[in-house]
Amino acid sequence: MHHEFEWDRDKAAKNLKKHGVSFDEAARVLSDDRGDFFHVDEHDEEHRLGEDRYVTTASHPDDRSIILRIVWTDRSTDEAQITRVISARLATARERKSDAQEITDK
Repeated sequence: MHHEFEWDRDKAAKNLKKHGVSFDEAARVLSDDRGDFFHVDEHDEEHRLGEDRYVTTASHPDDRSIILRIVWTDRSTDEAQITRVISARLATARERKSDAQEITDK
């Protein structure tokens, strides 16, 4: 479960302009209490850049028909569990179909 979030403000503004998804909304989706059921997580081997990155495809808790694809990394310490949001966008039709099958198979 994700508890605390951080992100680069400039990157968040660019992401909102490009994809129409705010990092605040991405944080809401990642912290969804029902995330175990509505999230599909995968390790992002392709875009690591020296850190472990993850991709979560998940539905919005306020409207399950809105499916986001969120890239994030874990910046937790002994004192705090911190998730750094890297990018967020609407999932493509192909991603929605693929992950819908995985969710129904849970």
